Order: sequence, then C-alpha cells, then structure tokens
Amino acid sequence: MQHALKFVTEVRSDSEYADIPEQAIFEIDAASAAGIAALSRKVLDADANKIEVFDYRTTWLKKSAQSDADIEDPENQEAVELDALVVSGAEFWFAGYLKHTAVKICTERQRIDEVCQHFGIDTIETVEDRALAWLCSVADLKLWDWSDDQGNPLNECAPPSDGYEDSHNALMALIDAARTFLASISHDSTPQGPGRIENPVLSVTTASMQSIH
Repeated sequence: MQHALKFVTEVRSDSEYADIPEQAIFEIDAASAAGIAALSRKVLDADANKIEVFDYRTTWLKKSAQSDADIEDPENQEAVELDALVVSGAEFWFAGYLKHTAVKICTERQRIDEVCQHFGIDTIETVEDRALAWLCSVADLKLWDWSDDQGNPLNECAPPSDGYEDSHNALMALIDAARTFLASISHDSTPQGPGRIENPVLSVTTASMQSIH
C-alpha cells in the first residue's frame, strides 16, 4: 500500500477582516482518495455543485509551522468547528468555522485527478468495477498443496521455497486490500484492524503540497 500524502496549505476566507489561521495540514491516503473520487462521481451524476461531509482530520495552525513542535503545540492550534470535507466534480478541500463565530475558513483546493493518479485510482471507476477487479486478482492466485471436495489434487504451481511466509504475506495483503476497499466505499479515512500499524507519511512538495522544513 502506498504512503499517505501530507498537504500543507494556506488558509483562505471570504471574511476580509477576520483573524484567520495561517496554515492547514491534512493527510490523504489511498482509501480517502477513493472515497473522494466516489463523492465526486455523485456530484457529477446529480449535476450538483458540491458535497460536504463532516471530517475532522485537518489541523489548523495560527502561525505557519517551522517544525513538528509548532504543529503539536496546542497554543498554535486554532479552534475550529463544523469541520468538513468539500468535494466538487473536479476538486476537494477542507472547510470549517472559527469556533463561536460565523467566519468560514477553507484550505486551498486540490485536484482530485492528481491525487487519484498518485494512488493509481481510476476516478471514473465504479465500486462494482473495483470489487470485480479485486475478486479477479484473488482468483488469479495459484493453488498449491490443495485438493478439491473430492480429494483431487489442485496444484497450479510448485510449492514456493518459503511456503508459510509466502502464504502469510499473500493473506495479509488480501486483508489489507479488502479493508482499504471497504473503507473507501464508506468514506472512512482510517481503516484499521486490531494492531494495525499505520504507514508513515510522505510529504509532497508542489505549489499546493509543501513540506515543512
């Protein structure tokens, strides 16, 4: 599974004189990207402008962070409520309201196709298409040291040199892929099972994806 993307963006607002945070930080993993693509398809199918769903992953910083300590400093974190993921037909961003105010703030907009391309996700692929592709990938695995219900051997390849390890790795990969798929269709950005270790974050540096130094 590919690492998550870490976005560091400026914060914007239509309120000209409001004292708004300088920076917003959020992460997008493969499951989140697939969920965003699914929401985008719903926007297009309904000929709508956008869809908003509650989402609290964004860290809003009063002052731009120069280090991890600046990000984790509670005094530097802006209190925001009604946090939401906003998805249009082509872009997504995060928004919220400064606590106890009517001041709405939002991150810079990101291209859905660019993020999905990073994770190898087809933005027009349906859930059914992805489910079928996943089932086909499972069916393509070769049987070895196995028999059918009548006891007839079903050996499609020679046993691997590291049989247990290879089988374990294959099973773990299938479990991980299944959880990612289920999370993406329920728009859950943090699919986890017992004891699962999350992947480290990959920072991407572009005009809208900046690394903190």
